[in-house]
Amino acid sequence: MQYYDYNPTSGDLKDNLTFMFRDPEWKKKILIGAGVNMIPILNFVNGGYMLAVIQNLRNGIRPPLPAWSDFGKFFMDGLKMIAISLIYAIPMILLSIIMSAASGASIMSAASGASYNYGSNALAAGSIGLAIISLIYSLLLVFWIQGGYVNYAIKGTFASAFEFGAIWKIVQRGWKRMLATVAIYFVGVLVLGIVGAILVLIPCLGWVAIWLLVFGGIFYLILVMAYNIGMIALQEGPGAGPVVTNTVPPPPPGASNLGGWEQM
Repeated sequence: MQYYDYNPTSGDLKDNLTFMFRDPEWKKKILIGAGVNMIPILNFVNGGYMLAVIQNLRNGIRPPLPAWSDFGKFFMDGLKMIAISLIYAIPMILLSIIMSAASGASIMSAASGASYNYGSNALAAGSIGLAIISLIYSLLLVFWIQGGYVNYAIKGTFASAFEFGAIWKIVQRGWKRMLATVAIYFVGVLVLGIVGAILVLIPCLGWVAIWLLVFGGIFYLILVMAYNIGMIALQEGPGAGPVVTNTVPPPPPGASNLGGWEQM
């Protein structure tokens, strides 16, 4: 029998980076996640898996890594997570289209041969202004979309990811952890890039290792993000969705507080 002897609410950096390895079946679960990550479209399930980890952390289900037993649910939840991201990305997409059109018009205007083309200068200035707006929106979205995921994980409805009032309060309370999530993800991607650049120099074996590193590393970062978002959801308290009781028996009397999932 397995039991849980670990307090997930500590939320420190060590727990953030290692919580998944306390699962007795972590190798199997991460290997499946990495393998699924290699397959286009099917890899949507990782978004649903991330949501399940967030909800498990909040609802007291231990260990928080779910079994890969319901691909259908993971896939549909992953589609919803992607849809949420795409909807929030619409303003950036529109800004990119406008900037591209403005840049093209500016080049054509400059090519007209006028010694001082007011239209070209105005279009160039407009493109710079739109680029600044796009950058600001991107930085804000990094925090906002995490708040949207938290609200969605708590309430369980697609519309809850767009409840701006509730999300604003979540962002206000959890912005520090959200910033940490972004920093960890950025460093993780940077490390993957550096190691990948080294492995690519090794013929055959290095190329295979890159595949395992990239897809396994990305799935690991997904779990790291899920932990942080799950901690924010846990701090928000019970939501409108059902709270699932802990499915793991309590530790036996006298068990030490070692942290992790122990075997009996």
